Amino acid sequence: MPANIPDIFKTEELLEYEYCKMIERPIDRAIEKARQQLDFSRVPENDMEITMSLHALEDLCNGHSLWSGLTRRARESQRRQILSVVEELYPSVRLYLFDGLKRFSAPYTIFGNRRAVLYLGQMFFAFNTREHVGILIRHFDDLICNAVVNAHETAGFLAGLEVR
Repeated sequence: MPANIPDIFKTEELLEYEYCKMIERPIDRAIEKARQQLDFSRVPENDMEITMSLHALEDLCNGHSLWSGLTRRARESQRRQILSVVEELYPSVRLYLFDGLKRFSAPYTIFGNRRAVLYLGQMFFAFNTREHVGILIRHFDDLICNAVVNAHETAGFLAGLEVR
């Protein structure tokens, strides 16, 4: 569950735009980490489910919110990049889109049933107890069960988005 666009889908231009003012993570480290995550997701035995608000994608395409300073060309390039990665990696990487007006989630990552990490801005909060990890797994499952765009529909949804 990313804060906005998952790193494995981001273009270098988007990473530079997002991280240009961040002190905690230099741009070159952000780009290298995103590349490593994408390479990891391409390993055949890896399996990944990602949920995100469809409103984050719509905001990107419309140049709203975080993306108001990003050019139309850069936003279109980013939309095409997400589509390309989704088409390349499905079904081992599955992207589900939920309605942000009906569901909310802070960004977090689940590593099997043993660890979950909640992102709180400039820090991470790790959970290792079965009970806490289980709660986040159930929350994640709820996001998937209530997705308005299921993983097998995501490429078509992305292809139909218009960048303005």
